[in-house]
Amino acid sequence: MKTVVLFNSFDYGSTGMLCSSLKEYLEKHGIHVLFICGNKKKNGNADFYLFDKMSKAFRYVITKKERLFGKLNVDLLKASTKKVINFLRQNIDFNNEEVIFHFHNMQYSFMSIKTLIRFANKKKIKTILTMHDCWPLTGGCNYFSLSQCNRWKCDDILCKKCSFHHRNSRSELLKKQELFKNTLIIS
Repeated sequence: MKTVVLFNSFDYGSTGMLCSSLKEYLEKHGIHVLFICGNKKKNGNADFYLFDKMSKAFRYVITKKERLFGKLNVDLLKASTKKVINFLRQNIDFNNEEVIFHFHNMQYSFMSIKTLIRFANKKKIKTILTMHDCWPLTGGCNYFSLSQCNRWKCDDILCKKCSFHHRNSRSELLKKQELFKNTLIIS
């Protein structure tokens, strides 16, 4: 059996609808699909949500730490990601199923993409990243072209040019390049 795990920050909006449609299509063609989200709207259709598992205070702390230290440097995400991995272990036979991890918009998911990709590498799981914005290619900025900002190319600054106020750094960019080196990136 083949299993595709779709990861996304939301179960709504453009990326949420895309993941929902992809899940429906794959299931119609006999592929087992698990849809994992960080945030839930009232009537979501994902198989697992972190939003329901974490308090607003915890989410606030994570968001502040991500802005200060970068998305790949927040150790608090390991605990929430562990819940996701436990859910996957309960629902997938990794020894007898071909598994694909398909990542979408992950920057607001409250999951550690670094931990998930390391887990995938250990289990020899194929990884795919569909780009919905510039985050995978920069040191932190989602929409650098919109704000005409190249601060993400510089060393470690807290950018306040746009409303996102992310920690942008060349070191974050280099970490992403290393992390995604075995991941198929779709744009």
